[in-house]
Amino acid sequence: MRLLHIGRDIVIALADMLGGRNRRRYEHWIDIRAPREIVWRMLKSRDLVFEGTLPLRIVGRAVPGRPDVECVEIQAGKTQLEMLTRIVDERPGTAILYELLPEGTDPVLIEGDDDFIGFVLTDTAKGTRLNLTRETSPRHWISRMTIPMGLRSGARRYKRKAEAILRETMDQAPEPGHG
Repeated sequence: MRLLHIGRDIVIALADMLGGRNRRRYEHWIDIRAPREIVWRMLKSRDLVFEGTLPLRIVGRAVPGRPDVECVEIQAGKTQLEMLTRIVDERPGTAILYELLPEGTDPVLIEGDDDFIGFVLTDTAKGTRLNLTRETSPRHWISRMTIPMGLRSGARRYKRKAEAILRETMDQAPEPGHG
């Protein structure tokens, strides 16, 4: 399945370049077996650790004097990167749209110009669907590949984390009748 996604990414990137299309909205969704409240709380967390081969820690902090702006530190092994984000629109429990601000953001994290990242949650019969979007004007050929790959990778990390939070919550809950 991943090879099909990569193949599709290559075709889209080539078509965009040959057609002169600079701006693109990349989208990916994933179903998570956890209630919306857990997924939302995870998305809004200011200190989140994603376990895995290369653990990833995301730490956010408010920027003094700049409401709705947050400095997000990304720690992966010995690598530490920072990005500045601004909340453009938020519908608590349902959706949030961020703008990635180039000032204060490590250049390696800037994939395109006028860059927006969005999350939308919808209920499903078995949990929550997380829709991820990133709309930008890719700066490089490789960005046309890494943006959709990053969305898919991020979606898988969010899924694993939210489902782990649900398991932890259920393990800590008292058994029925043992209040």
